[in-house]
Amino acid sequence: MKQPQTFRYMSQTYHIKNEPLRSTSGDEESFRMGEVRWHLNEIGLHEDNTPECNRDTLLHEIVHVILGMNFSGGETEMVVDVVTRGMVHVIRENPDIIKYIQEEG
Repeated sequence: MKQPQTFRYMSQTYHIKNEPLRSTSGDEESFRMGEVRWHLNEIGLHEDNTPECNRDTLLHEIVHVILGMNFSGGETEMVVDVVTRGMVHVIRENPDIIKYIQEEG
């Protein structure tokens, strides 16, 4: 399946872009796998991520949007990582639950 180009949450549309993402630490060799650009309603995914890494990173950035957090490091990043790993596992292991949740009415 092709990567979605948009993500909607609370009446906001976020555009999903694959591009080079450099580290904010100034280290030319390091890069971020993803980021939320709140002021542009964009989710950036590093263009060199593997497809599996991109799926996990996209969900990670979506969790940032849901939690309304834009912090790097510390406990916030740990919470987002734990929730993302848990969601990935639930989604992959329980496709019937996801279909059930998607039903309307």
